[in-house]
Amino acid sequence: MPWPVMLTGWVSVKPAAASGELPVGFDYERSWIDKLDNAVKKAKMMVQVTIKDLTEYMGSEAMRTAGLPGRNFDEVENALAKYFNLRMATMNYSANPVVNRYKYWGYVEGVLEVYNSISRGFSVPYEILIYSQKKKADGSFEHGHVLAGRGMDSALMTMLAKPDPMGHVPWGTVKTSEIHLNVEWFNSPAVDDDDVARTIVHEASHKWAYTNDILYKSNSYRSSLADDPGKLDDAVQLGMQETIPRAGAMKMAAGVGGAAPQPKPIYRMMGEKDIKPLELLRNADSYAWVARRLWKKAGRPL
Repeated sequence: MPWPVMLTGWVSVKPAAASGELPVGFDYERSWIDKLDNAVKKAKMMVQVTIKDLTEYMGSEAMRTAGLPGRNFDEVENALAKYFNLRMATMNYSANPVVNRYKYWGYVEGVLEVYNSISRGFSVPYEILIYSQKKKADGSFEHGHVLAGRGMDSALMTMLAKPDPMGHVPWGTVKTSEIHLNVEWFNSPAVDDDDVARTIVHEASHKWAYTNDILYKSNSYRSSLADDPGKLDDAVQLGMQETIPRAGAMKMAAGVGGAAPQPKPIYRMMGEKDIKPLELLRNADSYAWVARRLWKKAGRPL
């Protein structure tokens, strides 16, 4: 099959030598084309599941206000708290609880609009450009990238502050490139199509919703210090890493010395740099990991 290769949903894959030299005689392989095809399907479903959950979550507020019983949304609230630092009970927007509630739901609505923008991008034909990049100095591979013009931050903040239910783009057009994926990374046996799907959501949030790279999950204290609980505890004590109580059915940590198991907290996606409240609403990796988490909790539908 000659280039370009067509995937599910009229997504085409093309080589992008200008983004990094492809090996001499490089051609597609059926194995990684199948992996990409599955990843494209999963990425779209991750976003659709997240839109459904957030839409129902926002609708639940009216039921709560009316005193009516509704579905439990602990997983949604935990995901928003962990990856966006967004939690009504701990965010000091204002001394007025009514203002806090109003602003909280406004931010949730903005997050939903970001996912709606990604979904609109997934609903039309688009291209994935692949390139080859050898290991970086630290031994890692770049997963992918999207190149963008000026105005991303202002465009996204307008979206977060004033979501447009009709899908219009009142802030004008920000030029973005196609989604680029590094074949050296996604062709690795250690990288499954779930990982590739999450990365596609990450890059799609750059392309269609103008997110930025504020913090990667791999750079968070929870990830980098998971093998050293003492350092993680120190980070919590110093205020560099936040924990929040887990809502609803809590994961339990084994008791020490015969003690009863204790509820495990959630470590927020903070990292070694000082992440300000709400700053992660601009973070591409936050959108990617929330989508992956809610999709997994829904049973990985396709």
